[in-house]
Amino acid sequence: MIEMKLFLNTDTQMDVANFAQGKQAQCVRLNTFETIETGSILKIVGEGKGYDEADINLLLRETRSYRSELKEAGVKIPDNYRLDAVKVGDEHHIVMVDQFMGEGLDGKQVLNGENRYDGILAINKMIVFLHDLPAHPELPFGTVVMGDFKPDNWVIQGDDIYFVDYFAPKRYGSDGLVYPYMAKIDQFDREAITFMCGDRRGQITRLLAQINMSHKDFINFAIEETRVMYSDMPEVLNYIEEEIAGDFKRMDSFYKLKPGEWAFKV
Repeated sequence: MIEMKLFLNTDTQMDVANFAQGKQAQCVRLNTFETIETGSILKIVGEGKGYDEADINLLLRETRSYRSELKEAGVKIPDNYRLDAVKVGDEHHIVMVDQFMGEGLDGKQVLNGENRYDGILAINKMIVFLHDLPAHPELPFGTVVMGDFKPDNWVIQGDDIYFVDYFAPKRYGSDGLVYPYMAKIDQFDREAITFMCGDRRGQITRLLAQINMSHKDFINFAIEETRVMYSDMPEVLNYIEEEIAGDFKRMDSFYKLKPGEWAFKV
């Protein structure tokens, strides 16, 4: 465990104007970091979470494994330049430095922008991305677990789409549910997280529910595009149609489930 001041060398230049505060991490744009001259993103994870050293070691190990799984599944993610356990005062944190994705816009920025056509292209990329995830070898509707894949956490760069927020790591455990599952991170039911992030039915209806809630101007296009894309997966499409008919109320309810409350919700 190293001190934060030793993690960043004295020549590192921080662009505090590019600071962002999320639920899991603080992010700061680094104009320079060691030999990386094109800029990078410093992410500080763990403030106020009460992580102990065992938690940090688990999360470090699982984050490295999760990055490997995403890459093996063909998911484009930023390069990682450094991933370490860091001591900040009495708190244990994880600090990572990731590739800065140029001038690409995140999905939320694109959908909130003035060019509707760019928004349509972004939604198409998101839907194609989820549809094309390789199947899990044993779970009928399973894919690689996608974690927090809301539009904010995808960056559109040219023809490519990058998943830029891969913390907290989520993989399948030996029981077929997401792992690690930690009360310090996860605020609702483990089965619900598994369904929404690792099951094709949950993944696509979660995305549609997010678009319906925050970007209603695009929901009709997103629904029609989903129907076309998932026509080759009739069981998944049947679930999607049920969610559409119910205005995504069932999907919205999953966010309110506390641990142990799942029991035949699908």
